[in-house]
Amino acid sequence: MLSLETNHRDGHKEHLASLVSHNKAGICAFWIKVVTRAAFDWVSYKESNKVDLKKLADEAYKWLFLPSNMSNSFEEVCSMLDLEVGTVRKWVQSLTKDQIAKMEHLERESKLHVKSLCAVVSYLKDDPYEDL
Repeated sequence: MLSLETNHRDGHKEHLASLVSHNKAGICAFWIKVVTRAAFDWVSYKESNKVDLKKLADEAYKWLFLPSNMSNSFEEVCSMLDLEVGTVRKWVQSLTKDQIAKMEHLERESKLHVKSLCAVVSYLKDDPYEDL
């Protein structure tokens, strides 16, 4: 009987570990989307003459570029995603409206948006701006 309980517990532990891993992936995907949405808002609307769009750009700018001690700050999100804050900021600053539009199109028209977000994270982890 003891061996059955042990096997059941081991299986339960493996199942819990799988759920935690899956949940962490979901949380990371969520925060990657938040970062890319902030980048989209800032790049797309920073020069807008419409007050509501300009406000979106300003809020995105504050979150992306101004230091904060909040638990949901850009710095904390980058830390959780294991990304260098400076690298992500340089990436955001390098984006054009055309690039943002392509990213938005891929997300809307494809189920590959998670893969494209993962590609962005992978690209940023290689720090393409290291020599700048």
